[in-house]
Amino acid sequence: MKSILPPLFVLLLLVLAGCQPPSHEEAYVEEAQNADSEPKYLVIEDEEHAVSGSENKAAEVNSAQAKVQNAAAEITNNALPEALGLHDPASGNPNWKARYEEIKADRRARFQKPDLNTEMTFYMKNGNSKKGTLISYNDTSAEIEFSAGTARVERQLFGGKTRVALWADDYALYYAKKLAQKEKDDYELAAKKEAARAEAEIIKKDKEGMVTALRESRPVNNKQDGNSVQQVKDYLKKALKHPDTIQYLKWFPVKPGGLKEKEGGTMVRCKYKVQTDSFGVITERKIFFMDKYGSVYQVAGYKEE
Repeated sequence: MKSILPPLFVLLLLVLAGCQPPSHEEAYVEEAQNADSEPKYLVIEDEEHAVSGSENKAAEVNSAQAKVQNAAAEITNNALPEALGLHDPASGNPNWKARYEEIKADRRARFQKPDLNTEMTFYMKNGNSKKGTLISYNDTSAEIEFSAGTARVERQLFGGKTRVALWADDYALYYAKKLAQKEKDDYELAAKKEAARAEAEIIKKDKEGMVTALRESRPVNNKQDGNSVQQVKDYLKKALKHPDTIQYLKWFPVKPGGLKEKEGGTMVRCKYKVQTDSFGVITERKIFFMDKYGSVYQVAGYKEE
């Protein structure tokens, strides 16, 4: 059976024996046992194993194990989902907290333990990584054989990538955070798009309503019976020889146009029948051009469409 000696004790023996300082690989084993810096890859924070720098200022002078224990006492079952913004009580949104717990339970059931005595790369929370063979592990630590010797490394000293590979709780927690947050982001994005579409529809209707109201508020419009234009009717009463015989057949919408369009001028087409002295009853197709006040200043014929 291989013995596991404390690193400082091994170093003392080497010094007393006149040997050289530990090699890079030997130093790695010692570093893995004593690492106490913030993780660079992924921080796993859950109810049982919390790695947090911001909440443990009072424990900075203590060991990494003490920091983990202090932080774990402050974290409850509900802290993580609410910190992620997954819990939206009484908002009418989906129950993200329940969804988070559902994903976590599903991922915990899917977790597959790694085979023992298998070589793999171990990632530490201080950013280092090293290949070694997994000898054994429990809920709090893992025994690893490196080329420089065997070391038992505390769970909280591993980086997130290795913790996800070794422990079901970390695996479930990581994917629950990741997937639930993605679902929530997708839901909120879809809701924003729908809200934007609805708002655009309202703006469109409001704009159409404003255009209609503006058109009807102008002096020249189709508000009269049969979409007729009162200014044109008044003009024809004066211009025709037999205005009492006029029969309006079709009025077209009033539109901007004519020589005075830039000043607010409009135009309208009208088809009507009228009595004449020489040709009897005839059908006229006319375009009436008006200024912004509705005074007809020009008349032209048009062909039937």
